[in-house]
Amino acid sequence: MQRSFVANDLEVKNAYNGDKTQVDVAYVAKPYFAVPDSLVSVSDRDIKKLYQQKQEQFAREASCDVKYVAFPIKPSETDYAEVEEWINRLKEEFSTTDEIADVTNSNSDTPYKGQNLAKNDVPEDLRDFAFAGKKNDVVGPLFADDTYKMARIVETGISLPDSVKLRFVDVAEASMPETQVVADSLAALREARSLRARTLAIVNVVGSSIAREADHVLYTLAGPEIAVATTKAYCTQLAAAFTLAVEFSRIRGKIDNGRYVQLISEL
Repeated sequence: MQRSFVANDLEVKNAYNGDKTQVDVAYVAKPYFAVPDSLVSVSDRDIKKLYQQKQEQFAREASCDVKYVAFPIKPSETDYAEVEEWINRLKEEFSTTDEIADVTNSNSDTPYKGQNLAKNDVPEDLRDFAFAGKKNDVVGPLFADDTYKMARIVETGISLPDSVKLRFVDVAEASMPETQVVADSLAALREARSLRARTLAIVNVVGSSIAREADHVLYTLAGPEIAVATTKAYCTQLAAAFTLAVEFSRIRGKIDNGRYVQLISEL
């Protein structure tokens, strides 16, 4: 036996009675907005009863009106001194390392590009040094426009007489870097923007390279990181990513408000 069908007496009777009962109905639909308000009487009691039945539909998240004053944060003399001390310590490694790309990408707001530069492509304040010096010459640290710079001639005499390969460390806004710039992250961000994708960056340092280039920024504000990544920065990034995932799930209807509150409270 490959197939079978079993029905009891009650199911058969209900099926028979359902098929033999037929009704022809003619009706006219009239939309609610066509009925004058004067013909409808709704009491406060009726409104309250309906609200109690459907109050979950009227639930809204708590909100408030916040008034604030923004004060621009500028580097203090201590900040300038710390950055100057840091870049001076870096100079010896920058001058002698064979891994110039790694050192540059780990310490500079301007990533290593691996391109040969013609004279007009070199920043004006480094141009004379770049084309008058020899391979492995280093200049700096230089300070101009709230930026510390240090440059090294990697190669000379490339392709044309006026060409030089130059890499430089550029610490923007004269504040101690709290998160090292990761070159592949910046490249991925720029690729996304070139494809017209909206970008959101989760970063620790206000005004960092990624924060300046992203469309939207979620700051974790975990505090300073000196030379190495910190547990607090890692934990706050996890918390931010978790919070975004929960919020997106709620917006897309994947979880209800009860589950949303539970997940956030567990965080």
